[in-house]
Amino acid sequence: GSLVFTPVNSATKTFQSGIAPVGNNASAIITTSFDIPENVPDAMDYQLLVSATNPNPGLYTTQLSNIFEVKPKPLAPGISSNGPACEGGNLNLFADTVANATYYWTGPNGFTSNDQNPVVSTNATTNMSGDYSLYITTPGSGCTSPVVSMNVIVSSAIYWTGSINNDWNDPFNWNCGVLPDLNTPIIIASGLSNYPVLNTGATGKVKDLTLQTGASLLIQNNTIDITGNITNNGSIDAVSGGISMKGAFSQSIPADTFLNNTVQHLTINNSSNVNLEGPLRVTGIVKAETGNLNSNGFLSLVSDNLQTAIIDGAGTGEVLGTVKMQRYLSTGFGYKYFSSPFSNTTVGDFSGYIDLNSTFAHFYSYNEARESSNNEDASGWVSYTSPTNPLNILEGYAINFGSATTPLTVELTGTVNNGAYSRTLQNSNGLYTKGFNLVGNPYPSPINWNAGSGWTKQNIDDAIYFFTASTTDQYSGTYTSYVNGVSSSPVSREGIIPSMQGFFVKVSDGFTTGTLGLTNEVRSLNFDQEFYKKPVDQNPTTENKSLIRLTANFEGNNSKDAAVIYFSSGNRTEFEKEKDALKLMNTDVTVPNIYTLDPENKRLSINGTRLKTETEINRIPLGIQVKESGWLQINFDALEYLDTGYIYILDKQKRTGQDIRKNNVFRINIEAGTHESRFELIFSQNPITDPALAFEDPLSVSNTNGEIIAKYKIENAQSGWLQIINLNGQIIDQYKVQGMGSNKINGIKSSGLYFFTLVTNQSRYSKKVLIRL
Repeated sequence: GSLVFTPVNSATKTFQSGIAPVGNNASAIITTSFDIPENVPDAMDYQLLVSATNPNPGLYTTQLSNIFEVKPKPLAPGISSNGPACEGGNLNLFADTVANATYYWTGPNGFTSNDQNPVVSTNATTNMSGDYSLYITTPGSGCTSPVVSMNVIVSSAIYWTGSINNDWNDPFNWNCGVLPDLNTPIIIASGLSNYPVLNTGATGKVKDLTLQTGASLLIQNNTIDITGNITNNGSIDAVSGGISMKGAFSQSIPADTFLNNTVQHLTINNSSNVNLEGPLRVTGIVKAETGNLNSNGFLSLVSDNLQTAIIDGAGTGEVLGTVKMQRYLSTGFGYKYFSSPFSNTTVGDFSGYIDLNSTFAHFYSYNEARESSNNEDASGWVSYTSPTNPLNILEGYAINFGSATTPLTVELTGTVNNGAYSRTLQNSNGLYTKGFNLVGNPYPSPINWNAGSGWTKQNIDDAIYFFTASTTDQYSGTYTSYVNGVSSSPVSREGIIPSMQGFFVKVSDGFTTGTLGLTNEVRSLNFDQEFYKKPVDQNPTTENKSLIRLTANFEGNNSKDAAVIYFSSGNRTEFEKEKDALKLMNTDVTVPNIYTLDPENKRLSINGTRLKTETEINRIPLGIQVKESGWLQINFDALEYLDTGYIYILDKQKRTGQDIRKNNVFRINIEAGTHESRFELIFSQNPITDPALAFEDPLSVSNTNGEIIAKYKIENAQSGWLQIINLNGQIIDQYKVQGMGSNKINGIKSSGLYFFTLVTNQSRYSKKVLIRL
C-alpha cells in the first residue's frame, strides 16, 4: 500500500509514499517509522492516509490516521570559540543561541566536559594540549536542533600577539588575555608589528621561551625567570637585563641565545644545575643562588670603563669549570698591584701583556722576611718571572705593564675561588719591610674591609694600603691608606677592595706572625670602586667625621701626596692600630711625602686623635720628606665638621705661620731631605697673636698701656734669672724665677731697645724687644 501525509480539512496531497506488502488476501497491522520531510510546513495538523490495493480486481481500501501536529524544528546554532585556546585557560564559546543548549567537549587523554566554557587544567603528568571537539544542540518546542560540532586546538603555549603595544606586562598583548607564569610555555611568532619589551613592572615569568624567525624580545632593567627551555630563532636582547634560570630539572643556555652573547645579570636558582652550551658574556652579576652553573669554559666576566662583572658569593651554589675574567685599566702605564681570582693562575697567563724576559723584571712577588745574600735586611720585592710560577691565593703581586698610557683590559682564565681562605703573615721587624705584607683579593668580586663578619685579622693592623702608579715614571708611584672609615685619598674608598686588587697590610708591632683570613661573607656587590691603577681624583669628598685633609705637591706638578687628621673624644694621641694608618713612603721622587707624627714619632698617613680642652693649644707635628728641593705647596683641601676656631700652620725654622682658614695654601721653599721638627699644626679656640706663644718660646714680653709683663717657661721646673739689659750691656733689672710664670717689669723707665734674657744652669735664651712708653 501507500502512506500519504494530508493536511486536515484540505484536499489530499502526497508528500511521501512508500510500499508495505502484506500478501494476497491478508490483513495486518503495519508498524513503520519515517522521516518527516524537511519541506513539510510546520505549525499545522496532519493525518496519515493509508491505502491498500488488493491483487484481486476491485478490492481497494483507504483509512485516515488520527490527527497529529508537525511542530517547527529549532534552528541549528551558529557557534565560534576563542581558539586556539591556552592550556590552563578557558575554552570560551560564542553562540548565537545558547539558552537551554546542550554542550559536550571531548579531547586528548579522555578529557570530557559538559560545561559551556570548560577549564583545561595543567596537570603535572598529563599534557592537556591537543585537538578538542565541541558538540552542541539547542532544544525548542519539544524538538531538538541538529547537532553542530567544531574543533578547537588547545595549545600548551601562550602566544604573544602585541595587539595593544610592546609591553610584556600588559595581559592583552597575549592571546589568552593573561600574563604567562612559570608553568607557561610562550611563543613569540614571526611577522608581528609589536614585539615584547620587558622593562617596567613585574619580573617576566615563563616555562619554555620560544622565538620564531624574525621575532625579538628586549629585556631592559628587568629580569625574566625561566623554568624550562630556551629556543631562540630570533633575537633576545638582555644586554641591560637579567636572566634567572629557575627550573626543577637541569637546564641549558644554548649557544647564541642572546644578542652579542651578552647579558647583564645571570642568576642560577636550580638545584639540578644549569649548563652553558656556548659563549656567554656577563657585564653585571653572576649568582649561583641555588645549584651550580657549569660554565664549560664559556663564561666571561666583562670589564670596561663603567664596571667589572662579578660573581656573587652569597648563594649556596658555585660557578664550576673554567671562567674568563677581565680587568679594565684606564691606563696601562707602570706598576699595578694584582691578585688572582682563580686557583690555577700562573705568571705565564700575563705573558700577553708584559715581557717576562725583559732585563729589568716586570713581575714581582713580596717576601716580608727577605734577606740579602749576606743575611742582611733587604727589600721585600722578589723577581717572579718564571711562567710556571703560581699566583697563590690571597697574595698580591707587582706587575709593570709598560710605558703605554692607553687603556688596557687584562683577561685571566681559571677556576674561580670560592669559600674560606687564610694566610699566615710575617713581621720580621726588617729595616725595609717593617711587617708589611702584600696580599690580594682572592675572589671574582669586590670585598669589604669593613664587613661585620667574615674577616680574621689576628695580630693585623686595621689599615690597608694601596699603590698608584706614577704618571711619568713607570717604575714608581704613590701610596694611599684607609682605616676606620677614613681614606687618605681625596676619593672616599669606603673600605671596598676591587677584584684582582693587591694591597698591603701590616702585622702589628710586637708580633712576629699574624693571620689574615676571609670568607664569602666579606664579598661585596659594590661596582663603584675602580682598580687602583691611576692617580687619585683630586676632588675632596666628605666623610662624616671631624677632620682636616692635607695634600702636598711641588709647584708645577699636580701629583700630590695626602694625609688626614680626624678627631674623636675616644681617640688617643698615640698610634692605635684600629684607628690610625702608618705612612708608606712614595717611590715617585717628584711627589713629596706628607704625614703627621704621634708622641712616639710614628709616621702617620691617617691620624685619629683628640683635641685637648678648649683653653689649651693643641699641636700636631707635620713631617715632610722630599727627594728634591723646590717650592712646596701644602694644601688644606677639606675642613669637615671641625668646630675648632683657629688653625695655624707654623714653619718653626723660618718663624712664619699662617691661618689656614684665611688661606688654605701654604708655600715654602724646601731642601731635599726629611723634615720632622720644622712644621707644626696648631688648633686653638682663641686667636694667637703672640709669636712666642705660637712658637713656644721660653720667654715672651708684652706692653699694655705702659705695663710691661714678661712671661717665662723653664723646663723641668728649674730655677734661673730673668735679666733686662740695655744696649750698653747694663743689667737694669733682674728677677729670680722658677718653672712657668710671669713678672711685671719695673726697671724700664724710657723707650728703647732692651735685651730680655732667661738664664739657667743649662741654657741661656735672649730676645731683643722694642719698648715704647
